[in-house]
Amino acid sequence: MAAVLGPCPDDPDAGITHTTTAEARFAEGRARRELISQIIRANYIGPQRSLLGSLNEFRHWSPQEVRNLFEQNLPPIKEGDAEGRRKLYPLGPLYRSIPSDSRRWKDLATKAAMVGVVDAFAVPFSPLLLLASKEQRKKTMQIYADLNVSAISSSFFVKASPGLLEQAAQSGKALCVNRWGIFRIMDSGYAAISHVWVETMGLEYNDEKTEQDERGFNMHHFIRIMDVVRRTGCEWVWFDLLAIPKGRDPASRALKTRLINSLRHVYANAARIVVLDGLTLQLNSGDPLITAAILSCGRWLSRVWTYQEAKLARELKIVTATAVIDLKDMVGALRAAELRDYNRWHQLYLTFARLMPLHEQGISLADIALSCGNRSCENEIDYARGFFAVLGLEWKQDFTYEDGMLAILQSQPQHAASIAGMHGPRGLPSPYSWAPKYLARLQGRIYDGFDVQLGTLIGYWHTVTVKQLKKRFVPESFPGVVCDLVVADNPDAPMEARAEAEIQIRFYPEHWTDQLEAWLEEAIPSGKARLLCGEHMNVDPCESDQYARIVLAAISTVGAVADLNLDDWGAVAGSAVVNCPSIGAVRDTKMRWLFLD
Repeated sequence: MAAVLGPCPDDPDAGITHTTTAEARFAEGRARRELISQIIRANYIGPQRSLLGSLNEFRHWSPQEVRNLFEQNLPPIKEGDAEGRRKLYPLGPLYRSIPSDSRRWKDLATKAAMVGVVDAFAVPFSPLLLLASKEQRKKTMQIYADLNVSAISSSFFVKASPGLLEQAAQSGKALCVNRWGIFRIMDSGYAAISHVWVETMGLEYNDEKTEQDERGFNMHHFIRIMDVVRRTGCEWVWFDLLAIPKGRDPASRALKTRLINSLRHVYANAARIVVLDGLTLQLNSGDPLITAAILSCGRWLSRVWTYQEAKLARELKIVTATAVIDLKDMVGALRAAELRDYNRWHQLYLTFARLMPLHEQGISLADIALSCGNRSCENEIDYARGFFAVLGLEWKQDFTYEDGMLAILQSQPQHAASIAGMHGPRGLPSPYSWAPKYLARLQGRIYDGFDVQLGTLIGYWHTVTVKQLKKRFVPESFPGVVCDLVVADNPDAPMEARAEAEIQIRFYPEHWTDQLEAWLEEAIPSGKARLLCGEHMNVDPCESDQYARIVLAAISTVGAVADLNLDDWGAVAGSAVVNCPSIGAVRDTKMRWLFLD
């Protein structure tokens, strides 16, 4: 969830009474964002993505503008016949896979007989062919040929041989396929498909996913996908569903690991990466601004794996129903729009500008954290493995998630330090308790000036002492834990001499750990609980340049250590978001900390 809580603009919609008080303006802005979230969610967009869109990309849009975006550029959800309505998965299979036993061959025989009847009688005596011009006859014959392929292909499958998969793993090159299911190992001149598995394998009209079996990819489904990809100008395509084995036996897992380690080469050498997103595939527009707004709501932008595919691309092409749009052109159009109307287009510009490749500079952990704040994946291990290619690291077959994440942090220690103040769950092994457990789904800001020495973190933090837990509750409107705290400044001063204030922080339920429970129940009563922030904690929620602060829940160990020029040292139990506008006048002290455990 985005940490940004400001600014608080007047609602541009008519019918809302405006007041001059900060509280009323904040409430008006919140009501408008809630309405925008509802509009987005009504368009087949999940609750999390809808909420994030209302807080970020569409924060300064009016509800009617968001409504028009979907109604004027996408097929209707309910009106019209089935073919004219919006689909959940426009490139998903049309039906479940055919049986694998003898029924498959009976089904094929029936289809072949029907096609034979059509070809033998309907085609020769068709008045369209008898009366039409040569060019019209050519087009009509192509239609009949396509119908034949469509009818017969559903009984066949596309699958790479084990030998080709092994050869691709050994060479590190791309195992590509053309429309007719012919495979070739290539080092250039091909396109790579960037997609979300659930959309590619979900039945077109139902929220139901299908699975490949040992026969491979159904050819009818495969041809439909290939015909869309070929609109970008490439005949040969690398497709992960065909180029990476699905088996769970040791040999398949070993081969899969080697192929995953070749992904950097596969994506970087592709002539282009082709984005197949379920929303933009149905978009009746070639306008890059409209495409960006719609794509920001799609599943493609919400997945970890698609981030590395974009960052490694030479060219990134987004396919709509009527056009093929280059990411570079989209970002350029967003930049120009941002110069005309900063509030309306700035966040959309940031969303896609962060996807632009950085081939010369390389990718930093800070870049990943800022670009993947709303991305997720199905398996925890992919929160580490999904970034190895873009970071140029090699995945080991026996790696656990923690092994992978530690390898990432150790590969870029200073960049790891810069994301230490971001909001996300903790729980990595010592001495990395300070580091976020994941690179994705973080929120907050990047801070420089920290020093990492063999995993320990040293740097300055704005610090307050937590004196008292006044209240701990789970609000109806937020699925998490909210804590009202009394804090005091200057931990070195006598307790009675410290300035006190109240502050409210919130934790997300998926971040909750035994360490956080101990911080609340043991560290606060013992006087060892601290809140740390990379900048001053005070905010005004209705100032246009303000945002919610992220704080670390830290545990002080022994106080100052003169030999190391430290003010305090200890461990990080977790992180929290400071609620706004109830933060109050918090006076913090800048202190030099060492995170050791």
